[in-house]
Amino acid sequence: MVNPTHILRVGCVPEHFSCPLHIAQQDGYFKRRDVEVELVSVPEGTGKMLAMLKDGSLDIAMMVAEGVTAGISNGADQVKIIGTYVESPLCWAISAGVNSKHTSEDTLKNGTIGISRIGSGSHVMSLYLADTKGWFEGGQTTPLDFEILNNIDGLIAGVNDGSADAFLWEVFTTKPYYDAGKVKKIGQVVPPWPSFYIGANVTTLKTHQRTVKQFLAAVNEATRWFVHHKETKSVEFVMKQLGYPEEDVRNWFKTVTYPENVAAVSRSILQGCSDTLKKASAIKTVKSVEELCDTDIVLFSD
Repeated sequence: MVNPTHILRVGCVPEHFSCPLHIAQQDGYFKRRDVEVELVSVPEGTGKMLAMLKDGSLDIAMMVAEGVTAGISNGADQVKIIGTYVESPLCWAISAGVNSKHTSEDTLKNGTIGISRIGSGSHVMSLYLADTKGWFEGGQTTPLDFEILNNIDGLIAGVNDGSADAFLWEVFTTKPYYDAGKVKKIGQVVPPWPSFYIGANVTTLKTHQRTVKQFLAAVNEATRWFVHHKETKSVEFVMKQLGYPEEDVRNWFKTVTYPENVAAVSRSILQGCSDTLKKASAIKTVKSVEELCDTDIVLFSD
């Protein structure tokens, strides 16, 4: 059952992208708007958060765009997109074991890709990679095998013990493991859509619409503060929160863009994401933008 109180259980990955949520919590952005929020760390990522939204153990979640789009398109009717959390695309690093024979993604066709779970960003983006490489040619429906390895630690272990040939994960989150010599980078892929959409449970949207709107307004304020202080306080916050080196944090800030209004969704980009996922065999049926989103909350552009 969905949480019957006004406490919003909000899922997020324990990564740098989530820092504005922690700032909103610690500095009272939610409280000032009379919104009580419990931040739930979900290291398994979007696939897990999608399942938690479906069963009501989460009210809202920050999920990779391709993952939530594919999830709703593939039948997660309990979930709707309510906004764009991170506007800039996500750079997915392709990683292999330290002693792997693979030195490029070009040799991964018909190989085994480690994923956190079916429907996760690591799964969907592997299909996207296969499509960009033309591996679906000749009527082949499954140019890759998949091994569920749960989280980043499981993925790293899997590519080093032979359970998988490679895995895809966000580049700055993976970089510390490259620096430590635990895995090697063999490529990267960047899709033409936002890093993160905001998804919500439909029952929460029906019963707590005002609270959800106030939540989005608070997130908006926090992301603006985060971006405004990206040369100083925000760098320090990310370093303290996650232990990343200062150089990595500053380099990440050069690549990331948060939207002016997190409730906004580009029609053309979301439609393009759906069309691409269909082409990559990540979804069977393309749903309309209106079917994917809560039209009472989302502000559509183009």
